[in-house]
Amino acid sequence: MKLNITTHIIGNDENDKRPIVAGGKIEMASALGDLKAEVTEGKHKGRIIEAFAWLACGEESATINITEASTGHCLERVHAIAVINGKPCSATKLPDEALWNMTPNFMEAAKKAGFHRFEKATDIEADVLFKRIDGLPKIKATGSLVA
Repeated sequence: MKLNITTHIIGNDENDKRPIVAGGKIEMASALGDLKAEVTEGKHKGRIIEAFAWLACGEESATINITEASTGHCLERVHAIAVINGKPCSATKLPDEALWNMTPNFMEAAKKAGFHRFEKATDIEADVLFKRIDGLPKIKATGSLVA
């Protein structure tokens, strides 16, 4: 499936809070940026997938989570690893300024990973992917789930 993918890194003056579903409950995450993929040809032409990327940090590791915006459900996860002095290290070990400077790289990783399955999908496989998204409860603007 052919996609036109765009990204937007959230600036300091913009609201970065986005709802996610974790353990059946809605929580708020601080997004790094927003992603949008529009299907440009085939059966699903015109269909738009909106998502956002956020960094989940544990004590020893960090992941970039790419979350579908209307449902708050994760599309994909990517380990956030930096290479410092030739050695890999988790993004959790980076100072805040270095982490901020990595945001364009994190968004590029999110762009590739978040929509990879859609880009490789045939029309039949895309039917399954979209059916799953369409079957999930949507998040209302109030932060509650719609059945």
